[in-house]
Amino acid sequence: SVVYNGVKDILLSDDFTFSNLEAPVDETLPYKTYPRFNIHREYVQATIDAGIEVFPLANNHSLDQGVEGVYQTLGSLMILRDENDMKIHFSGTRGNKEQEYKPVEIRKKGWRIGFISVTQFLNGYSRTPYVFIMNYNNTDDAKTFLSFVEETAGDYDLFIISYHAGGEYKLEPEPEKVEYFRKLINAGADIVYGHHPHVLQPYEKISVQGSTKLILYSMGNFISGQRWSREPYDLEHYRSYTGDSMILRTGIVHTENGPSVQRIEPILITNHINNKREVVVETYDRILEMDLVSKWETYYKGRYEILKKLISTYGSIE
Repeated sequence: SVVYNGVKDILLSDDFTFSNLEAPVDETLPYKTYPRFNIHREYVQATIDAGIEVFPLANNHSLDQGVEGVYQTLGSLMILRDENDMKIHFSGTRGNKEQEYKPVEIRKKGWRIGFISVTQFLNGYSRTPYVFIMNYNNTDDAKTFLSFVEETAGDYDLFIISYHAGGEYKLEPEPEKVEYFRKLINAGADIVYGHHPHVLQPYEKISVQGSTKLILYSMGNFISGQRWSREPYDLEHYRSYTGDSMILRTGIVHTENGPSVQRIEPILITNHINNKREVVVETYDRILEMDLVSKWETYYKGRYEILKKLISTYGSIE
């Protein structure tokens, strides 16, 4: 797909790429956009071809097409997994409400990686047994999930949590989110990968008994139409932030104190409307070399400076 041509070389160069899949995949329904999404398998196959292999499925849109949409999504992902030699992985929903609540196990280079996807909330539903909901503002949920992580994380060489949570369009995470994500690290998680705000929030490195853990409070939008406009928005408009993100390339090694994040390399990316009116993902290195009309050249240069300044503060939260 042309969407990923500008970043495919990056995504294909690692062991795994994680990306939140925020739409049901139901072939029996047409493509649908906001507020109740739906996509088809060809859309997901394009992301797999681009190098994305691990899909969190728990998010506020998981039930956009009802329980049948959950069934269809799981069936579609299973078909895609078979068609791609079992090289993709997904977590966050279940078709059988009696199915055990447990992480997906990913094996790579001798590592046993535990991965689980949860969401703080759903659109229009308070509860469902088919989506893994863990609202850290709910005392029972918060305790239950912390206990689960404490009991489970030690079974793996690396334990990763995808958490769809927090307020939209906020450049800093709420104090309660910071507090709970840190508790998850102390309970045994090695990486907590956050999304939902649609904009970047800081990442934080935390030292636990001599090894470095990582919290990504929000990775923003990788690909979306939220900045779709014929004219540039103001540089500081919230819509401008929804069109920018980063690919965070990380290196993890095993030490005597367990897995430790040894390398963090942010690669700044942006959503761009090409000459065919298609939204595509480009690195800022590439976008700044393009021959653009003056207003967009000025816009991207301005956004790049804002982003560089923003991510220079990442790594810790006061």
